[in-house]
Amino acid sequence: MSESSVRGIFLSYRREDAAPYARLLQQALRNRIPDAPVFMDVDSVEAGLDFVDAIREAIASCAVLVALIGRQWATLADEEGRRRLDDPGDWVRFEIKSALELGVRVIPVLVDGAKPLKEHQLPSELQKFALLNAFELSHGRYESDADRLLDLIQQVIVAESGSGTAHKSLHTARQDGRLSDLLDPHQEVVPFTGRRNELARLVAWCDDDEAGQLRIVTGSGGAGKTRLALRLVEEMTARGWHCEWIRAGQEASAVASIRRMTQRRALLIIDYAETRVGLEDMLRAAAADKGPALRILLLARQTGDWWRRLESAE
Repeated sequence: MSESSVRGIFLSYRREDAAPYARLLQQALRNRIPDAPVFMDVDSVEAGLDFVDAIREAIASCAVLVALIGRQWATLADEEGRRRLDDPGDWVRFEIKSALELGVRVIPVLVDGAKPLKEHQLPSELQKFALLNAFELSHGRYESDADRLLDLIQQVIVAESGSGTAHKSLHTARQDGRLSDLLDPHQEVVPFTGRRNELARLVAWCDDDEAGQLRIVTGSGGAGKTRLALRLVEEMTARGWHCEWIRAGQEASAVASIRRMTQRRALLIIDYAETRVGLEDMLRAAAADKGPALRILLLARQTGDWWRRLESAE
């Protein structure tokens, strides 16, 4: 396993279903983020190692698991005609289950025209997987779709790995001329402009004792959502607030964790909210919280079924 300080990327796939896409994505990731280890079952486990322990250890070291889902992903059967997904020993099932348990960000990626998975297609331990917003990697738009997927993975790596080697890798990529890297909000390549009124409204929301706890900011990739949130964090930190970005898998316990840490007013930021599991539990904990002011800001590309479910739960 790599000693790199950058957290890795785990590619989960079925060979009969999406192997070519996995190989293409593996190479693209190595070119785009050379310091981030990319794990695949064939390449990442040394001979003589326990496969279960090695795979779980690899997933635990990763910032994100990318699950490539083709049209046969849920229906492929073993030699006896039984659906592989129904076997607790199925490696793909084990990989996704481990990532969900470990709080690793999971991105379902649909390839070859595959449709989003439904809960009834999955074993009970993978039910949460069906609730995650899926990314489509189409054959006809492969280059543009792949570039957007790489941008998303790159942002997750930066957020999870901190500012050291990951940022150095991004700086090197920028020198190589990839314009998409200029969208990395943590780099602050260009001045913060054009959203100061929106920032002022968010600051006022935080300061208003009668305001609700939840806000959502939506926009396409590169629209400035994360940059806006970073500036809000700066503003509220200067005002004495405790501000924290909540990592994937920490949503349900975030409120209790923050209250154990501090009794200051708190602002919690959830990036890529449409992919998160545990938001409903987080909102229930926030509603029951008796501490100082608590604000939760969700950042997402769009609302949709996930947001309607959240509103219903709220």
